[in-house]
Amino acid sequence: MSTPNTATVKAWMKNEIAAYPNQYIDDGGEVNMTALAEAACMEFDAYGPAPRFEAPKWLFYAAFEVAEEYEEEAKA
Repeated sequence: MSTPNTATVKAWMKNEIAAYPNQYIDDGGEVNMTALAEAACMEFDAYGPAPRFEAPKWLFYAAFEVAEEYEEEAKA
């Protein structure tokens, strides 16, 4: 699979939070960015090569941005 663009991944993350809030939002209203980035990595088959199979850092940056947006909207 080719690398998806950031906008596509961020849109998927937002939809994922909306569909499964209990999986990504803790009792304090904060987004679990690691879980979100790992889920996106699986969804878009973005893990790096063997033997490490690391998630690309840009997915974590995208999760951070989505989490910030979500938490700001939740405060409003």
